[in-house]
Amino acid sequence: MNSRQIAQTVSKFTRSTNFLKGLLLTSAAFSAIAICTYLFNVTVGSGAALGVLLVSASDIPGNRKHHLYGMGTALLLALVNFLCIHLSLQAGYIIIPVLAILVFCNAIIAVYGFRASLVSFAGLLALVLSFAHPQTGAVLYHNLLYIFLGGLWYMLLASIFRSYRTHKYSTELIHTCMHHTAEYLKVRVSLYKAQDRKAVFDKLLSLQHTITTDHEDIRNAVMTQRQQSGATGAKRKQLLLLIDLVDMLELATANPVDYEKYDQNGEAYQHVLHAFASVIEKVAEQLELFSLKKRSDRISNDSPLNESLQNAATAIETYKKEHGVLTNPKNLLTLRNLYDYTEKQVQKLISIKRVLRAEGLEDRSVLKKEEQHQFLTHQEYGWSVLRENLSLDSPIFKHAIRLVITVLTGYLLGSIFSIQNAYWIILTIIVIMRPGYVLTKDRSKQRAIGTVIGGVVAVGIVLLTQDKIIYGILIFISMTLAFSLVQQNYKTAAVFITLTLVFVYALLTPDALGVIEYRVIDTLIGAALASISNFFLWPAWENQTIRQQVIDSIDSSQAYIKQIGSLYESNKQSQTVYKLARKKAFLNIANLHAGFQRMAQEPKSHQVKTAELYEVVVNSHTLLSVAASLGTYIQIHHTTQASVHFKNSIGAISNMLLNSKVLLQQEQPVNENNDQLFAKAKLKLNAHYKDLTQERNKQREEGVDEIYPEFREKMKEARVIIDQLDYMYSVSQNLFKALKNYQNT
Repeated sequence: MNSRQIAQTVSKFTRSTNFLKGLLLTSAAFSAIAICTYLFNVTVGSGAALGVLLVSASDIPGNRKHHLYGMGTALLLALVNFLCIHLSLQAGYIIIPVLAILVFCNAIIAVYGFRASLVSFAGLLALVLSFAHPQTGAVLYHNLLYIFLGGLWYMLLASIFRSYRTHKYSTELIHTCMHHTAEYLKVRVSLYKAQDRKAVFDKLLSLQHTITTDHEDIRNAVMTQRQQSGATGAKRKQLLLLIDLVDMLELATANPVDYEKYDQNGEAYQHVLHAFASVIEKVAEQLELFSLKKRSDRISNDSPLNESLQNAATAIETYKKEHGVLTNPKNLLTLRNLYDYTEKQVQKLISIKRVLRAEGLEDRSVLKKEEQHQFLTHQEYGWSVLRENLSLDSPIFKHAIRLVITVLTGYLLGSIFSIQNAYWIILTIIVIMRPGYVLTKDRSKQRAIGTVIGGVVAVGIVLLTQDKIIYGILIFISMTLAFSLVQQNYKTAAVFITLTLVFVYALLTPDALGVIEYRVIDTLIGAALASISNFFLWPAWENQTIRQQVIDSIDSSQAYIKQIGSLYESNKQSQTVYKLARKKAFLNIANLHAGFQRMAQEPKSHQVKTAELYEVVVNSHTLLSVAASLGTYIQIHHTTQASVHFKNSIGAISNMLLNSKVLLQQEQPVNENNDQLFAKAKLKLNAHYKDLTQERNKQREEGVDEIYPEFREKMKEARVIIDQLDYMYSVSQNLFKALKNYQNT
């Protein structure tokens, strides 16, 4: 990485919302200490700073109500935990059952979603930090007041900067999504020339999971704000950008090229495809520029794109002249269809550019408020959610029980062996442990490495200087960077967390080197306990949930394919329902692949039937790709009325997917006559295409060499519908066979 790239990386980081939050947290804590020390004393300031830290843990973007409720609940939970632990410490061994109950009650809150999991973490953090300085009497209640005031101070600052941070957050999400989409396009193109297509395909699936997650984050960030701010201004632009980016993913996923046949069709055919690859590469390059927040009016005009697109059209005509229309009509049809997809992708890029320039926004429609509501992922907060999760079938419940046992073990180890600052062991446990095995394993490793590195760096600094002013400056810098990086790079964040804690103690105690030693030892003990517990205590292995993920992906793919049929039959009138089905299908396929990837990182003894499962994942994605190809074709072309044979074909595909689902559920197939049903429908569709071909031959005999555009589109539609339905049914059969192998091996 050269100096220019380093400068760009640093600049991008310092302009990010993560850095902004880290800076806000550190500034709030330091300002609380400064104001309270000036008006009262440093004890009040320390308590207020602790309140800032605890409330900030639950500060994530969202609508105003959820934002404030989340921080308020975190503050209330922290105060209750702080009080209960201190009162229990005064009562001897009662601390053990109280600690167990509090840890479980705080951890189980995570069943209510991501924001609730952060509230839960704030409560657990308060619980652990209560052991740092046990207090009694009036001092305890005074500290509760200081923590409360510090929490309110952070809530006030967070509310003041909320609008700016929310807009910046949604903008950052969109630019990140642009970057990932550009990467996806590049990887998709590389499949043409790749020697190891499996490795490239795996990378493609990982990127698709990332992008669908981006889409979901953008929806939740943009649409919740739009419901309050109306349909004008910056939020309208962001929603239009989201619409274009979702369409770009569908276009990119739609795959009218059979890569196996690509290798067999000769250099002339491959040369045409390389012309299309050149267009997509230019689209990816410009999208990457947009993601870097380059001014859209400074980016080159559309001439290079249009020129590349024209080159692709010329390559098709050259191929047609050299090989003739009748030599291989399917290849020619594939190329023309690919041209339509590529042209539409270019149009989407131009549309994004126009939105960034605020051109023609009034000419584009956006979703109505009631339609937006349907695209959001809503979290239920009723008691029924908690009741449903009070069993060992729930990963969160198992995590809560596991956390209780591990925290108690850490606490008892610290007490029995009189370990200095033993609460650091518990702190490490609650920070590292997660419901899933893979994430806990990764965080344990990263935390341990980061702490050791941080300890080594701290030793060097402590040996160089004992200047408290320098320590104060380093605390501000380290604290800001630690909380800025905790979501992006946990290992590096652990380095700065260690530096922050060491320098805080260096200000309070003369033995800074001793603090470093205990910090490293306690962290390693906590990381070891977390890893051991996650392996032996009711571990949440992916093989326990992967079957349901497969069923979910089949269900959503089936619904998506049915909506494609409805879209064709209704002449594109049911767009919202179609897009909802598309969203769910993409999300569930991405979740299935993510689950498979996590399984691949688990111990070999718990990787159940990975080869067979991989075939299920590949066929599921291929089915989505073919469905997206057909859905995209219907959307970007003027189509004729759907025939009853098309409906029967969709029905046969749907039945085959239903059979796959009941196979997993170990039930009897719903319909065993699918092959006959589909074959009959295909025969009728082929007969219709044959009639069109005969009509075209008759035109040639009558001297009409140039086909009429309307008639060519009619023939292309008939052929595309047949080929896509045939391919889709074939893939649904392959999925059924793959699931059968998965069940029987």
